Parts: sequence; structure tokens; C-alpha cells
Amino acid sequence: MTIIDSEKIQDLIVEFEGEMVIITINRPNTLNALNLSVFSQLAFVFERMLDLKEIKCIVITGAGQKAFVAGADIGCLLYTSMLFCLKAIRTSRLKYPYPMLILEMKQPLKMSS
Repeated sequence: MTIIDSEKIQDLIVEFEGEMVIITINRPNTLNALNLSVFSQLAFVFERMLDLKEIKCIVITGAGQKAFVAGADIGCLLYTSMLFCLKAIRTSRLKYPYPMLILEMKQPLKMSS
């Protein structure tokens, strides 16, 4: 089952294992810090899974041994204004704001380090 264009998710690894999907945030050099690109990529993946009845569980994990996710990538703030970053994080360019999209998912989500 391929529903994800891998060129659009350069910072994520998406693996399908039976009825489960494992999404790995793959930025170990930054301790998987979340930036605008990662938020958009997660929203892109979640949008494609909203109505997939064959997916029963989604696991989100981080690459590397040190951290699941370190938090926000403050490097984002070096190149853009903080207001722009916060606004972009709250509302992605995609159909749903990222945090609200998680609430729309029909599958249970598990965060794992």
C-alpha cells in the first residue's frame, strides 16, 4: 500500500506494518526538533490516512538514540520572525491545522521514543 509520495516527506520515514503505520521523525542531527517543514510533512501524511479503515494504529517515533523530539527547532527563528513561525505552525498550508488534524484521526496515536 503506497499512499505517500516520499519526495514530499523528506524528514519522515513512513512504514506500513500490517494494520499499523510507524512514522519516524528523521532529523537525528537536531534531536528531531520540529520545524515548519516537519509540521507540514506530518499534516501531509495524516491527511492521507484520515479515512484509511485498514490502518488501526499510528505510532510516531524519532530517529536516533538521544531524543524522541527535542521540541521546536529554534533555528527557524533565526531566519524568520517569531510571529511568522508561530502562525505557520498553528495553521499549515494544508487543509487542516496540524494539531487539529491529530484530533480528526480515527486511528489511535501512540508517541514513542
